[in-house]
Amino acid sequence: MIASSQQTSELMVFDISDPANIAVVDSFNTGGMAPWHPKYNTAGDKIYVGNNGSHQIAVMDANSGNVQATIGVGDGSDGLAQPHGLVVSPSDNFVYVSNRNVAELYTPVYQFEGGANSNHGTVAVINTATNTLEKVIEIGPFPSGIAIYEE
Repeated sequence: MIASSQQTSELMVFDISDPANIAVVDSFNTGGMAPWHPKYNTAGDKIYVGNNGSHQIAVMDANSGNVQATIGVGDGSDGLAQPHGLVVSPSDNFVYVSNRNVAELYTPVYQFEGGANSNHGTVAVINTATNTLEKVIEIGPFPSGIAIYEE
């Protein structure tokens, strides 16, 4: 099991094989600030984590803890603006990231109803084969969690 630490910018690795004696056995630096909502891919060999404070996604080797790739320009202007929730598609082809954008780092391309473009978030679509930002979907204010329904 892994958990993120916003204060230390680390992922903590837990041994949960004995529920009575859960313990931290390792920790990995995510290479960014304020990691939130880490997720394993279905193979269990990669971890994706949004670094909320540095506006990027870290792709980490689940065994070594090394950062394999960093996705995003780091200033939020590309739509990765305060990444919050994150899910990996069942096929492992895409990662979907909800971005809060409460600091208004990303400027929506389209005018929202009522003429207010400020404080609107996004869902970023990341191609896992290329570790690139493939698409930005503009949505309403303060998106946070995200989930995929699997049949």
